[in-house]
Amino acid sequence: MPNPAFHDIVSEIRRFAETAKDLTSLQEFCVGIIAGRLSYYNWVGFYMLDSGDENVLVLGPFRGAPTEHVRIPVTEGVCGAAVAQGETVIVEDVSADPRYLACSLETRSEIVVPIQANGKIVGEIDIDSHTLNAFGSEDRSFLEECAGVVGEFLGKDGLLAGKLRAILAQSLSRSAKAAHIADAIREDGPYRWVGLYEVDVERGLVSNIAWSGPGAPAHPTFAITKGLTSRAIAESKTVNVGDVARDPGYLTALDTTRSEIIVPILDGEGARVIGTIDVESEGVNAFDSASQATLEGCARLLKGFWTNSDQT
Repeated sequence: MPNPAFHDIVSEIRRFAETAKDLTSLQEFCVGIIAGRLSYYNWVGFYMLDSGDENVLVLGPFRGAPTEHVRIPVTEGVCGAAVAQGETVIVEDVSADPRYLACSLETRSEIVVPIQANGKIVGEIDIDSHTLNAFGSEDRSFLEECAGVVGEFLGKDGLLAGKLRAILAQSLSRSAKAAHIADAIREDGPYRWVGLYEVDVERGLVSNIAWSGPGAPAHPTFAITKGLTSRAIAESKTVNVGDVARDPGYLTALDTTRSEIIVPILDGEGARVIGTIDVESEGVNAFDSASQATLEGCARLLKGFWTNSDQT
């Protein structure tokens, strides 16, 4: 007889996904409800492909005993096998499978289900049980439905990447492309304000290329040593400030801004910052880890826009 909890869990995950604010909150909901409702699912977690190295899986939200395997090459373990094969892998007895990466002495069986977004594997759901041969065809169908919901949610970010690639491919002036890029990022958030900036280290200046939002920036050009941008340039990493009123480094762009995130664009060698994506919100703590990851993905995708800055 089918487990009646499976249908209920999938239904609740689908409803939550309709209003989930980000991937992390959806993943947290999934692992919580799955582990909480299914007693033989003793470890439930997500592994996602590293956006900076798609040959490595990175541990995400989970429920169960802590694991030392926070990063797994796709060439290793049952988790790696699921990515390599592109399909669900069920191990009835982990002690008999040489691929198994030991996490707990209590684990007896495992199931790993890939997550696809826009036709590409982006991660997986990993479940361990203390019971031998714990997972059958019903578990597989259930977890593949859960993975499908997460994949659909992730597909929203994939749509933004597709929009940005399409803009870059158009025969437009650089300024027109910049304006379209800023609009696409702002509408996807949704964010209140998005600006693209050029960083000229030799001249010591940061200059706005394009913006999208309720008004032009108060400082379209400013010294490289000013504002939160100076920190992003000096450290070559994202600066995410949840409350700009509490940060003395904030340089006003719009009077109503409460939080700001600045994502640097690195040159081809990754040696210096050549541009930034600046996103602002009227809400405090507006940019969570998933939002930051999305914007950093945009920065990597758009690097060519800055490295080919001689285009007209």
